[in-house]
Amino acid sequence: MRIFIAINLPADIKADIYQRLENWRQSNFPIKWVEEENIHLTIKFCHELEAEQIGQLINKIKPEVEQSSAFSIKIKAADYLPPYKPRIIYLTAYADKLNKLANKIISLSDQLSFIEPEKRNWLPHITLGRIKGVLPIAFLQQIKTLRFEYEFKVKSVEVMSSKLTPTGPIYKIEKSILLAC
Repeated sequence: MRIFIAINLPADIKADIYQRLENWRQSNFPIKWVEEENIHLTIKFCHELEAEQIGQLINKIKPEVEQSSAFSIKIKAADYLPPYKPRIIYLTAYADKLNKLANKIISLSDQLSFIEPEKRNWLPHITLGRIKGVLPIAFLQQIKTLRFEYEFKVKSVEVMSSKLTPTGPIYKIEKSILLAC
């Protein structure tokens, strides 16, 4: 199974984000937009894992997650990466505790021999769409003007599976690990 570790957003925030992007989603730009129910913040993509490996991953990160206290995340603005040839459109996410917890989860999961170590520094973001071609500069400039004012409390971290289908991925929570209150 394709596995990743993530933080899910509250349903009302997902719905509002999705609604605010309606005009962009209706455009003919070469972008594969993330479906409303799939909007999340990825901490670590773990690639293909067997059931036993998923259990080992959960056992490795669970103590750290359970010892971490709940915290709030702020979502502020849209942006794209990389700047020279954009491939994703995303929302910025801010929280000091988020960076600390995510880096610890990444470090712990990277210790497992069956998980490919992270090669890049982690950037807290929520992917909105994957760019499949060239976008007009005016549209790229418009992305950077989009502002959001969301804040939500993170109470859990999820180990999730992703099943690829012709119509897009189907995500399933394999294990939800609660943070300390």
